[in-house]
Amino acid sequence: MYHFVEDKEFLKRAQNSCVEDLNKLVGSLLEEGISAQFILVGSGSRNMVTQNEDGDIDFDYNLLIQKCDDITDCRFLKETTRKALNKIMRKNGLHDVEDSTSTLSSKCVYFKDNPDIKFSMDLCIVKKDDKGNWYRLIHQKTGYTNSDRYF
Repeated sequence: MYHFVEDKEFLKRAQNSCVEDLNKLVGSLLEEGISAQFILVGSGSRNMVTQNEDGDIDFDYNLLIQKCDDITDCRFLKETTRKALNKIMRKNGLHDVEDSTSTLSSKCVYFKDNPDIKFSMDLCIVKKDDKGNWYRLIHQKTGYTNSDRYF
């Protein structure tokens, strides 16, 4: 059964951990010519984080692309983001992120002084056009990397 996470200190600490990694990601992407900012979305943004029994907690973030030399090269955008995030994760002694259809997902982690609560983050790459329409980057996998679609 789901319940609201009431340990606000843990939530703050876990979100700060995610924010630290995402700040590094934004800086790394800037070096690649991609200007972006991240936004906490979902239950975390509303201070309504839930947990299923003793299950994991996940934080959802959007990576809002502000400027990119070729915004239509979605493969470049997703792969550059994935590789940069993996580099950050490895420096922290963590596993590479999972590349799912619409997100990059970290593996669950925990704090050494609180190993009973695990958390992860999901990062969705988005863009907003001049008319206010939102677009989400999708990686349609075919089983053959060269023929995967990114849109």
